[in-house]
Formats: sequence, structure tokens, C-alpha cells
Amino acid sequence: FGAISGSVTATTDAAPVSDLSGSSITILSGGTAVQRIAVAADGTFTSGALPTTSTDDYSISLEPATGFTLADAQPSTNPAFALPRGVESPSIVDVTRSFALTSDSATPTPTPSPTPTPIPSPAPSPSTPSPTPTPTPTPTPTPTPTAPSLDPVQQPYIAFHQRPDDTGLTDVFSGISESELATLLATAAGTPNSAVPLLNASGQALGLAQQPTPDQAAAASRLLSPVVAGIPGLTVNQISLTAFDLEGALLAVQDGRAQLLDQQLSSQLTDVQKRNARVATLNTAISALRAYVAAPADGSLAVAVTAAGAAVESHDLLSATSDSPEARTAAASLVASLRIELDSVTNTQQMDMLRLASLSNKRNEAFDMMTDFVKKMQDSRSSIIGNMRSTPVSIGTVQWDSGAITGRFDLAGVADGEHHLIISFDDIGLTVVAAVSVQRGELAATGAESTAAPWVGAALLALGAGALIVPSLRARRHVHV
Repeated sequence: FGAISGSVTATTDAAPVSDLSGSSITILSGGTAVQRIAVAADGTFTSGALPTTSTDDYSISLEPATGFTLADAQPSTNPAFALPRGVESPSIVDVTRSFALTSDSATPTPTPSPTPTPIPSPAPSPSTPSPTPTPTPTPTPTPTPTAPSLDPVQQPYIAFHQRPDDTGLTDVFSGISESELATLLATAAGTPNSAVPLLNASGQALGLAQQPTPDQAAAASRLLSPVVAGIPGLTVNQISLTAFDLEGALLAVQDGRAQLLDQQLSSQLTDVQKRNARVATLNTAISALRAYVAAPADGSLAVAVTAAGAAVESHDLLSATSDSPEARTAAASLVASLRIELDSVTNTQQMDMLRLASLSNKRNEAFDMMTDFVKKMQDSRSSIIGNMRSTPVSIGTVQWDSGAITGRFDLAGVADGEHHLIISFDDIGLTVVAAVSVQRGELAATGAESTAAPWVGAALLALGAGALIVPSLRARRHVHV
């Protein structure tokens, strides 16, 4: 991840604006707004966490404070820029932009009032005239300043877990208290369809957490089934939270990118096939028409009319039934028009093939990354660490060996009642928090050995594909990952 820091300046009537209080900037990714941030009085700003990119994908726009609007003509260009990964995390890109504003409070030019025609005064009355009362001036109301409307994206990240710098995401959840977990669950529930960054004491990102959608919760339940199978008296009531470390989050983004590229690739292939068919139809019609013009006869005319009927919906030649000078002229005219269309379709087809090759390369890159991750899961020996919260109790560790789960969790120290079960898939970077009930009665407290479940890897990928991909990102994103 990275961040954008810098400053904006503004002028109005060629004079600099000294105070930009109330203004804000919008950060766009691929033309879609992903963050809106208030700027300081001097125009400085710093964004929240943003995914890094080596392409010129980001841009900024200024939303002036009340009383100003952007001028039609700007003093300089506002080009898009990249946010590449740096040596340190987060990487910082400095951006400086200048904007021209116009004031909404321009003083209108007064229109002179017509000179009134004097009316003859009547003869003075002997009585003493009453003095005209002096009108009381109406006070000018003081306008109430309106604060700029800012989207919730102005607060792009929240720090929850204060831990040492060397603490990983698994350690955070292993040592989390019930109050910290309650705070995290409440915050995630208050930001639907949005991932909550988890930070350590130094502000370094540990990972992302999110309240799952119903589909994602169902995938997480399928993932947990073989892990908690055979534990007597344990009932999973609800999947409350899913969390990924940075590697898992990037995998989720990459998986969503691969799916999107598959859709684009399929659509592009369909377009190429349609144009291929059109090129074949045009070539057949042009060949038949040229054969008729070169050797006019009723037989060659019939073949030309049939081929032309597949290429055009209406033409004078289509109604010809026998060879004639008019039919030959119509055939030559149709050849010329079909040649123009053929050249246009061929040029478009070349552009389609270039785009198809680009999409194919990007899709292969995404697929290779997914394949490497699947191989890592299948070949690794990974620990699955379990914890219970309401009273902090460790229930042990089971092993994931090339897709097969062995070992057992021990609930001997867990009292009957409502708890939060925290399952961390170590080395994979996934943590699932589930609300569970423990009601064993006379049953034993230890669980039986779990059976082999080779499909766990597939379920994990299904969960990873959607757990952090939210509408703002595919907006993506880019919302914010």
C-alpha cells in the first residue's frame, strides 16, 4: 500500500487564495472517486492507504470551499500519476497541483433608477406639516458558513490493535481481549461492504478485516466444517468476521482481477468471432459479385444475389432475376460499398486482436499468481490455531498437511455457553471469527481427530475471492484495498 501527500494552491482573478479552509480534494483511481480528503488552510493534505500501481492510474480534483467554483480555464494540466511500491511501507508520492477559481460573490453592476418627474406641490396648508419619520435601516443578515459535505471515505483507516512492531496478524488475534474483539466487531458492523485496516502501535498495516456478506459467510462455514468436525457440543451460530493479512488481501484482489479479466476476455473473444464471421460473409459476397461482373450470366447472377443477400439487408441487385446492364451496374456498385465495409471491419479486427492479446497476457499473469498460491497451500504444512473468547482460552492447534487436516481441538477449559471461536490459518494469512455455542452436557470435552478434507484449499480460494472485494473497488477497486 501507499499514500499520496502534497499540497494544492489556488488563484482567483490572478490573485492567490491565502486560505483554503473548507476545500477538499478527491482522489480518483481510473476515473472513480476512492477518497475525499479535507485540505488544510495552507492547502496541504495526506491521503489514507491506497493500493500501489506502476501505471498512471491516480488523479486528484479540487472541490473549492463555499463561495468559490472551479474556473473553466485552468493554469496548468492535471495529469494522472502512478503510486509505485517503495522501499518503505507505506510508500509516499508527493503531488502538487494548482487550480484557478472564480468567486461566487461578484458585485453586480447597479442599474440607475429613472429620474422621477416632479409633481406640482399643492398650495401650502396653514397647518403645521407632520415630519416624515426616519426609516429604520434593516440589518444585513450575516451568512452562516456551510461546511463542505464530505463522504465517509474521509476517514480511510482506523487503528484498533496496539501491538509491538514484530506482531503478526495471527498473534494479534491470539492475544486479543474480549473488549478489543467487541470493538472490532462493532466497527466492522458499522462499515458494511468495507474492509477495516488493522494497524500496530507504529501505524504499520497488519491486514484487513470485514463483516462477511451472506455468500462469504456460507463459504467460511464450509471452510470451518472440517476443522471443527468431531468437537462434541460445539455449534457454529454465525460467521462474525473474516480477516486477511496483507498477502491474503493482495491474493483476494488478484483473484477478483483474474475473474474480471476472464469476463473481459470472454466478451472480447465473442466480438472477435462475430467480426470473423462478418469478414467471411463479406469476402464470399465480394467474390461472387466480381465473378458475375467478369462473366455475366443468369447462373452467376443467381449465385451473386444469394451471397449478397447474406451480406446486406436490401439492395437493388437483390430483386434482379436475370442478367441485364442494370444488374451489372448494381453489382459493381455493391462491390464498392462492401469493400469499404470490409476495410473498416478488418481494421477494427486488428485492434480487437491487439486488445485480445493484451487481455490474454494480463489474465495469464493473474492465473500464474493464483497457481503459485494454490501450490503453496498444497505443499505446505500449516498450523490452524484455535482460540475461544469470552474467557481467553487456547483450545490448541491442528495441522494442515497438503490439504489434509489432522489433530484435535481441546475444549476442556471452555465453559458451556456463548463464545467467539477464532480460527487462524497460519501461513495462509486467514482468520475467521465465529459466534458459537458450547453445550456438551455429559459429552467429553475433547474433539475427535478431523478427517481428511482435500477440498479445503478450494473453499479457501472461494472465500478469498470475495471476502475483501467490495463494490467500491470494482469500482477497483479501487473502493479501498
